[in-house]
Amino acid sequence: MDEFRRRIVSEAILWSGGIVGFATFGYGFLEGSIDAPYISMIWVLPALISTYGVASYIVPLRFK
Repeated sequence: MDEFRRRIVSEAILWSGGIVGFATFGYGFLEGSIDAPYISMIWVLPALISTYGVASYIVPLRFK
């Protein structure tokens, strides 16, 4: 894999991990403070995969 594609994949992984991590961390606080509905942790991996797909489409747009 060349350096450009490696950078795109790395940035997409970092963005998706950050977005999903921040969302789950924030929602965890909401569950405790305002009794938001419980969401199982089984949905974290599909959320990571889907946000990675979106991020891998958006990240290369910066370099055009």
